[in-house]
Amino acid sequence: AVMMLQEAMDQGHVDAAVLLGSIYLWGQGVAVDHVQAIAGYKVGAKAGDPVCQFQVGTMNFRGFGGDVNYEEAWAWFEKSAAQDYADAVQMLGSMYYIGRGVTSSFHHGREYLNRAIELGSTKAGVSLDQLTEMIHEKAPLLDKRVEIRGTSRADLNGKRGVATDF
Repeated sequence: AVMMLQEAMDQGHVDAAVLLGSIYLWGQGVAVDHVQAIAGYKVGAKAGDPVCQFQVGTMNFRGFGGDVNYEEAWAWFEKSAAQDYADAVQMLGSMYYIGRGVTSSFHHGREYLNRAIELGSTKAGVSLDQLTEMIHEKAPLLDKRVEIRGTSRADLNGKRGVATDF
């Protein structure tokens, strides 16, 4: 069956590529082979399948089938998220708040995680709780009204604002 799927994938059949990627990723009847798994998923990802794009992103994020590559993971997650694949949106939010492959931003992390929740991701709720806890620890003034104080009257000059990110 694996040989027939390989032939179908080589002919451009996305469903065969997805199935072959899963077979090798999880070792279903074959030895686990991340290189073969990512090759299968890439066929589907390049054809625009959001699940395959997410899987290729995840494999790059975790270093399955090669080195960890956060930038490559980010690119595949973005393609999948653009098609409203909730798990990809959740991963983008998580990458933002932990600063993997992108400059850390609690603000952008929350935006993506809230969007993922709207799309039905249960993982995003857990990630949002973790982010909220981290914000309270590291940035207690985030979303709070703050006064900016300086060393001279010119520095003070009535400046006020809301902390939105750091």
